[in-house]
Amino acid sequence: MVDELERDILNLIAKSPTPIGATTLQLMLQDRYRVKQAWIGRKLKELDHKGLTQKCGFKGRILTDKGRAELARLNYQSRKIRENSAFLKVLTIESGDRLIKVLSARRALERETAYLAAMYRTEEELGLLERALEEQQKVLDAGGSGAREDIRFHDLISRASKNEVLVHALRVVRHASRLTPIVAWIRKQVGGDLGKEHRQIWQAIRDRDPVAASKAMDIHITNLIQDVQSYLSAHSASMIPFDELVLAEYDLEATELFPSELLTRGSKEGEAGA
Repeated sequence: MVDELERDILNLIAKSPTPIGATTLQLMLQDRYRVKQAWIGRKLKELDHKGLTQKCGFKGRILTDKGRAELARLNYQSRKIRENSAFLKVLTIESGDRLIKVLSARRALERETAYLAAMYRTEEELGLLERALEEQQKVLDAGGSGAREDIRFHDLISRASKNEVLVHALRVVRHASRLTPIVAWIRKQVGGDLGKEHRQIWQAIRDRDPVAASKAMDIHITNLIQDVQSYLSAHSASMIPFDELVLAEYDLEATELFPSELLTRGSKEGEAGA
């Protein structure tokens, strides 16, 4: 967490051409923070003790070299928090148009995970993927959406890619947007063939054909997008029960079916063999 008040105090001191004291700082900060001058005075003494500021007699404070370095760090952390917050807000699906955009982003990421998974997957990971397919087919045959199993399948592919950046990027996209239950619900309305598409991806990964795996994933997510577009062309986006689906039971980590230690072991074996 970034101490925003401390950051603002350091920023004001840094921007001031002359030493600045508690009275001036309190006046400049009073609209944002309800703090008294005495509190600012104590905070300045704390900053002095940390070596971030230096007192210049009765004139006020200036920043030390250590203070400038700390301010740069705090500004970076604050900017990163704002950017992460903005990114998560963009991922929140509240309209059909936003849903299409998130799916397009997912397509770009998952083409690469499928490509890499075909290169680096282990036999153990291939078996886990096949189990996920079998479980999904059982659910689909029973009339379910297969959303839980869809999460497992795609998560396993990203893990098999051996690229932790892609693994976490996809998890953020999937969980922040609650994409899977929404798309699964729409596909159930339009009758998309989820099982067949997943099987084609698995076969390419099995055959260690990265180009075919990437193409199969591209076709799969393109079909998802087309199904969503088809649904939205015939229905209002307001008919999609977003709130209900977000709270649905589908939000499940892949590791609940496949123990994390097994997945980790498979990843290490893949790195050793790569």
